[in-house]
Amino acid sequence: MLEEKVSQSTQEIDAEDADADKQEDPEINDKQTPVPDETEDVENVNEDIPPKTLLSARLIYPSSLGAIETAGFLILKAFNSLLTSAATGDEVDGKVADQDYPNDVGLWIVLGILGAITFIGIILFLRLTYSRFEITGAFPVEFGVLTFASVVGGFAVFQDYNYVTEAVTW
Repeated sequence: MLEEKVSQSTQEIDAEDADADKQEDPEINDKQTPVPDETEDVENVNEDIPPKTLLSARLIYPSSLGAIETAGFLILKAFNSLLTSAATGDEVDGKVADQDYPNDVGLWIVLGILGAITFIGIILFLRLTYSRFEITGAFPVEFGVLTFASVVGGFAVFQDYNYVTEAVTW
């Protein structure tokens, strides 16, 4: 009996709260407006885009993301090389590391600005690419371009081929 009174009083309080909310905000009513289904819009977009354009977009977006990430990687590698050469005043591989490191301030500033811009671009393009395409389709293309461009960039810009001695056979 006590439980019935408690449940009846809580129902009355809930009803009073609902009436008070309706009086405070006239737009709240008993009828809920239907929320449109977002998947309908996505399905309609895919139907409107020609298949060749959709296929090229599925390759261009992840490839561009991989290229931007490669640019960020190369900027970080340049920054690291600059730090290493400034920190070591001794000879490295028979060569003097860096004799004019105080004059590299402009290069530090440029690398910092380019690094910040690239970092922001990577974040924005990651969100854009993975909001439009599935991860299973975009990820392999992105990492393929990232790996290939990083190796080519390392060989071309930083002459990493000088450090490759021989192929390892198992």
